[in-house]
Parts: sequence; structure tokens; C-alpha cells
Amino acid sequence: MRIRNFFDSFIKNVGPSPSAEAIVQSFNLFPEGEFLRSLIEDWEVDLAQTAEWMSHPEYGSRLGDIREFIRVVPRIVSHVEGIFGMRDSGLPGEIWLCPSLRVFDGFARYDSGAHRVILGVDHPDADAAYLRALMAHELSHVFRDHQPEVWSHLGKPLQNLSRAEYLEEQTAVEHLVSEGLATLFSQFAYPDVPLQLHHYYEEHEWQWCLDHHAKIDRSLRSCLQIDQDVWSFYAEGRVGLGSPSRTQYYWAAHIIREWLERLAPGRYGEILVQAHSWSASRFTPFL
Repeated sequence: MRIRNFFDSFIKNVGPSPSAEAIVQSFNLFPEGEFLRSLIEDWEVDLAQTAEWMSHPEYGSRLGDIREFIRVVPRIVSHVEGIFGMRDSGLPGEIWLCPSLRVFDGFARYDSGAHRVILGVDHPDADAAYLRALMAHELSHVFRDHQPEVWSHLGKPLQNLSRAEYLEEQTAVEHLVSEGLATLFSQFAYPDVPLQLHHYYEEHEWQWCLDHHAKIDRSLRSCLQIDQDVWSFYAEGRVGLGSPSRTQYYWAAHIIREWLERLAPGRYGEILVQAHSWSASRFTPFL
């Protein structure tokens, strides 16, 4: 997978005490800057606050650690590609190492057969362990989306599937399968990373899920029977008072792991990789 480092050139151009104007102007220096500019507009990013955050001494003190993480990104990619048996051919697409603008840690963006994994390497809540887990999670999505069976029900080649179609055709079950597998895969790839970081939780949020597992289970099963709006679980408080965001990730990972361990006792890692190639219709616990 091709790795493109935009972060270093961005930092060089905006300087140690950037202004909002300097941040915007820096996007003109490379073609991909237009994508970051579109994020600013779509997400209504307050660049004055971003500039203030980047001017703080604490931000400058983190740059060494950020650059050290950037240095090891190729090893992370190689490790993940090796697990998927793709070390020689490589995963398709690109990884963009970008400034987070204080608003995003990372995500995978699909369009017409191609993937970009956008990683905000300086996100204030993301240390190296968090970013390793996040990269493995997003690369799991890339691998799964390019398996023929996953989108075969659409009856057209993946490269002809636009981003709009991709989003429109993603069912509730596919969402649960994809996010559950990605969460489990990052745990498998990096078992040294604390479990709550694979769910992007602080310790108290992780503990809430453990303490209220039955409530999460009832809520999501009810959702699947009624309106299937599993995306509503991105919201805090969706399950109940104090529930963190993304409880559907936690629940899907738990359900899939139990199911895979029953399917292939003693072969969990092998079956986890194989399951990335299965269509959502084969994940019977969600049907």
C-alpha cells in the first residue's frame, strides 16, 4: 500500500505558530490539499482554534513522537499485509499521513474501486499505540472491501461502484460485520495495545460497556428487529445514561468473536482472516 506523508511538509510550511490563514494556504502546496480543504468545509472546522492548539508548547513537544510514529508506519503496513497474506502484492490504495486539524484521528474513504486511509497523526487523543490499533482497523476495512464475495450481490465489478453507491448499499448487517471484524483484527494484530484502545475508549467508557453488556445486547437486537438504524449507536447515550459512542463496535466484535471461536475451535486467527472474505449474509448471528 502506498504511503504518502503530507504531515511533514504541512508542518514545515505553517511554522511553529501558525495562523488560520497559513493553514489554508498550506493546502495549496499539494494537490491532495483540496481534500483536506473539503473536510474543513464539510465539518465546519474552526481553524482559529486549530491554529491556537498548534501554537501551544505542548503540541511542539509532541512532534518528535509523531515523527517517530511516521517512521514506523511502513512496518505497521507490512505487518498487516503479512497477516492477510498480501506482503508481496500489497493492499490496494494509499495511506495519507495528515494533520488532524484537531478533529479526526483516521478513517478509510472508498470511491470507485480505490481506498484512501486518512490518518490524522497529530490528533490530541492519539498516541502511538492508539494509532497502531487505528491503522490495523482501517486496513481491515480495505482488505474486506476488495474481497469478491463481499459486494458480489450488487452484480457489478467493484471498480464500478461509486462512493454514493457504496454508502447506499451498506446494510446494517454489513456495517456490524465490517466494524466488528476490524475491531477484532486490530486486537489480533496488536495484542499488546490495551483492549479499550482498540475500541477508542477511555478506561471508564470501556468499563461502562463491560458493566452494561446485557443492556447493549438487548438494545442492538431490538434495533435490528425494528428499524435497523445501527448507525444511531455512534451517539453517546444511545443505549442508556452514560453509554459511550460506538457501542455497536463493542457489541459486534463480541458477537463475532464468540461465533468464530465456535466455528473453528483453536483456529481463531485463521478463521478471523477468512471471515473478512465472507459476505454479510453468512454472519448468521446478526440475521
